[in-house]
Amino acid sequence: MVLRKLSIDRLHGALAQLTEKERHLIIALFFREMTERDYAEVLGVSQPAVHKQKNRILKKLKVFMENKN
Repeated sequence: MVLRKLSIDRLHGALAQLTEKERHLIIALFFREMTERDYAEVLGVSQPAVHKQKNRILKKLKVFMENKN
């Protein structure tokens, strides 16, 4: 339970370090369960562009999470 809380706190801290645009994408795809295609339509961009952004942001989050150790 304690480890889970620490992981959640780390995730919140990492999300807080993202830009507003990056945070919106992650929230839409992972918390609101939108598809990349749906989010691309909202933004008026292509699905591959959203996919590329998502992967870049996930790498950034991974670095934030790993550096919190």
